[in-house]
Amino acid sequence: DSGAKLVLTQSHLAEQASLSFDGQVLVLDRQEQDGKHIYHEDCSNLEPLAGPHHVAYVIYTSGSTGKPKGVMVEHYSVLNRILWMHDRYGLSAKDTILQKTAFTFDVSVWELFWWSMVGSKVSLLSVGGEKNPEDIVDTIARDGVSTMHFVPAMLHAFLEYVEQQPREVMQAKLGTLRHVFASGEALPPQHVA
Repeated sequence: DSGAKLVLTQSHLAEQASLSFDGQVLVLDRQEQDGKHIYHEDCSNLEPLAGPHHVAYVIYTSGSTGKPKGVMVEHYSVLNRILWMHDRYGLSAKDTILQKTAFTFDVSVWELFWWSMVGSKVSLLSVGGEKNPEDIVDTIARDGVSTMHFVPAMLHAFLEYVEQQPREVMQAKLGTLRHVFASGEALPPQHVA
């Protein structure tokens, strides 16, 4: 979709990249490619070129209306969102964000970057842990998570799990939690309550 002419990759991903890409594939962790030494050019840093209106990343829509579409998100849009969240729900150095959203979803952007802009911390949930309420509770307790996100369906499963546990245990384990955000689908009033 992007029209890229070059993919930079690693040896263990080279075959996969070659199968799905018609352009040049350059494997960075090899000393040679096609009989040529690949590290023979100027290795100094490039001049900074990115500005607020340059594309920071491309993320794909879910495709719920047909074919997924690549959406180009500019640097200022990312900063605008994170700075708005910080202004509205401020974090401090005492806060910890739980990063549990796959990087293919837009929520992952603030989970990955908000904390670093204000001196907070991030806790990385184990792979697959986003589907396991017990893992989420244990991670909140272990890392002192104060801020996190759910899609409403998973919030429902999380709340059901929490309600089945002894109240005093959950109060102790979830005591650091201050902000729970929900987005991506309709949020039923009972989940808010």
